[in-house]
Amino acid sequence: MEENCDLDQNFQKIEDCLSIGQYDVAKKLIHEMLSLLPDSPKLYCYLTRLFLAKNNLVEAKEACETALRLDPEYVDAKLYLGNIYMYDHQHCKAEEIYLAILHLYPEEPYLYLMYSHLMYKTGHLEKAQKLLERCLQINPEYDDAHAALASVLAERKNFFSSLQHGKKGVELSPTGDISHYSLGISFYSMGRPFKARHHLREALRLDPNDSGTEKAFLQADFATRWLSLPVYYFSWICDKIPGEQFTLWAIFVAAFYVLPMLGVHEKVVIITALAYLGIALYSWVSYPLTKLWIKLRPPK
Repeated sequence: MEENCDLDQNFQKIEDCLSIGQYDVAKKLIHEMLSLLPDSPKLYCYLTRLFLAKNNLVEAKEACETALRLDPEYVDAKLYLGNIYMYDHQHCKAEEIYLAILHLYPEEPYLYLMYSHLMYKTGHLEKAQKLLERCLQINPEYDDAHAALASVLAERKNFFSSLQHGKKGVELSPTGDISHYSLGISFYSMGRPFKARHHLREALRLDPNDSGTEKAFLQADFATRWLSLPVYYFSWICDKIPGEQFTLWAIFVAAFYVLPMLGVHEKVVIITALAYLGIALYSWVSYPLTKLWIKLRPPK
């Protein structure tokens, strides 16, 4: 009984280290445990998780396949193999595994979350949304599912619902980098770049090694520089118009030809044309100037 208790404590230590990003400590503990339990598929799954966190797909797959050799029916190993296939862009193989496991465990919310990630990566946003909604039916307090749904809804331009789920994710997990990232994306999509920058900066503080979060933060920081801010809002408005900037350009061209026919004064026509040219010129000039500003004063 005491031996089992020690094993459980060691497993929990590994779990805790992986959760907070102490990967070197986790690796040391895993190898120490493997010297005692060389045939433990659970330990090889921990090793798989460790390599996935470091984006090392080759070693992650080797560890996962070892776990499956030890126990071909070990569900965690099957799920990690599906994740590896997804990250390696082998989407059909990943989907096959997710569906097989879902058939066995139709009430497991994490499976719906991972399957939704696959659908999001492959551009099936409507299906990703439905999977996440099903996930939240099973567990309404699942913070990662709220965060993921916020990102999907932002992509589908359902901004109000995106913001609601983003806020709920942060409420449930105030120290979760994924929650802050998704809320930042929601705010950026809603035309609130300063709020977006704040949450993306927090997400980057919580996980400084995430390149996707860093890219999103730099984009939000760029938008909040006052030289670039008008261009951000102009693009944000255009994004809400069917046809986007092409439609706006067509309106200006039509106005340039139609206004004189309607008897509008020539000066008004010229001012309209110059306004459009001014917007285009400002958009062109502001980009390199903002880049220079960022180089001289990097974001903090």
